[in-house]
Amino acid sequence: MSCLKEKIAPNKFTYPFVLKACNGIGYLNLGKSVHGLRFRFGDEVNVQNSLARMYCCCRGEGGVEFPRKVLDEMCKLDSVSWSAMIGGYVQVRRSSDASSLFRELQIEGVCPDEIIMVSV
Repeated sequence: MSCLKEKIAPNKFTYPFVLKACNGIGYLNLGKSVHGLRFRFGDEVNVQNSLARMYCCCRGEGGVEFPRKVLDEMCKLDSVSWSAMIGGYVQVRRSSDASSLFRELQIEGVCPDEIIMVSV
């Protein structure tokens, strides 16, 4: 946040690292603040993936509903997007949701990678 005070603008590369740091320390409130700041990079898939992953890892109120909402609002999903959400469901022991999302991935024509297969 001191970068903002110094008027150094964060970019699409900054947000994923900050969100990953929030994962590491489990600091959901800071992650939510970053979520509010990132709107100018709303369609950037790496920022969105990091945001979904942060919500999965920091599991506060809202459980996996926040990351699912992020996933549902994404314009473009890649294998990291699917993997983050499937892994999030697995972490909170919602196996049927993880399986349903895996089926959804297949219906969308996405070829699951090794990470997705291990998660499922």
